Amino acid sequence: MSLVSMNTVIFGSGGLRIRSYGCEPGAFCPPVETRAPWHSLLFVRRGMFLKTLRGETFVADVNKVTFFNRGERYDVQYRGPHGDRITELEIEDGFLDAIASSFDCAADGMVRRPFDMPYQMIDPGVAQHHHYLWRLAIDRHRHDPLCVQETAINLIGALLATARVIPDRARRRAAATSRAHSALSREVQLVLNDRFNRQLTLGGIAEAVGASQFHLCRVFAKATGATVHGYLNNLRLRAAMARLSDGGSDLSRIALQHGFSSHSHFTTAFKRAFGMVPSRWRRQARPPVRTGSRAGF
Repeated sequence: MSLVSMNTVIFGSGGLRIRSYGCEPGAFCPPVETRAPWHSLLFVRRGMFLKTLRGETFVADVNKVTFFNRGERYDVQYRGPHGDRITELEIEDGFLDAIASSFDCAADGMVRRPFDMPYQMIDPGVAQHHHYLWRLAIDRHRHDPLCVQETAINLIGALLATARVIPDRARRRAAATSRAHSALSREVQLVLNDRFNRQLTLGGIAEAVGASQFHLCRVFAKATGATVHGYLNNLRLRAAMARLSDGGSDLSRIALQHGFSSHSHFTTAFKRAFGMVPSRWRRQARPPVRTGSRAGF
């Protein structure tokens, strides 16, 4: 079985390419060292992968945007029972420089190394913005390329602007987090990604990673800035959002497949996170973009 089941450039124009690719459920490969051929941002629509950069391994999933600087060496490993689907925004230097200048976040070395951190947690507004961009790009024959470009520019610019502030907080958090704590947090994230569609208990998660419930909660919050429940809930909601974007229509089935106890439970959680019910998201042409909030964590 081929590891990568699909790898398609779904949009390309003016220094920007949007690529969609993914792995089949159950696919696994050992870590492969590679060098990033361009600056890029990766959004996981479903599933997860592992990235190792300068000896530190982290989980890339639907709660994060993952950054790659051109020429940077890293290891990547795909694993997980659910497979994955990923949106990659590949950015050429001129396009990146123009975005940085227009968003007033240009700095020396921006084009050479625009991303100071390997990933960033994303808020519900950024998650919506990404899915809207993907829907525009995948259905590009019905939409003006200008609309796709403008949407991508706004998304990239917002992330670059916040990246000028967030790295300092992230570095302080990393300095206060030991390697052992980082490893424990990573193991918890793996368990949550593998089992998010089941009914989980804190005791069961703690048993799976070999830690006490209290220690697990304290370390996870310190390492990620999120509660275990908040992180899990966002995994479920964003995986369900991807299913809706893919054309899923049976809301009760989607709710149960993504770990929610009922249609009403799913609807309430979705509206709380994204400001609209799932049925409205499914049919709405353009969701409101709200960035800067860490609601849901």
